[in-house]
Amino acid sequence: HRVRSAIARQRFAAVTFTDEQQRFLEDYVPAICERGGWIYRMAAAAAQHVHVCLSALDIPGDRIASWLKRWLTEGLSERWPLVEGARWWAKGASVKWIFDESYLANVIPYIERQRTPRNE
Repeated sequence: HRVRSAIARQRFAAVTFTDEQQRFLEDYVPAICERGGWIYRMAAAAAQHVHVCLSALDIPGDRIASWLKRWLTEGLSERWPLVEGARWWAKGASVKWIFDESYLANVIPYIERQRTPRNE
């Protein structure tokens, strides 16, 4: 019931990233991290979400998520404009803190396994 209700309230269909858009997102995140003054660790884009691992000091995770979404939106919209009123992202984001090296050692391979295959 909740899923049907949420879909009924949508003004636009949910975005599904193409393989090209997924590769673009993965390639664009390091530049965004540089722009934000963060240390890039790893990124992977799937059809309906993006994982980013980065290091940043003294900045709340929700603020970083907002900037990431804003700057990724700029890049995506420049190449693939959406119809008026449509959005690339749903509201909110999941932010998980990594406090030790052993957790980081698990996170990086987890994200890396989800990266979009390259035909290079």
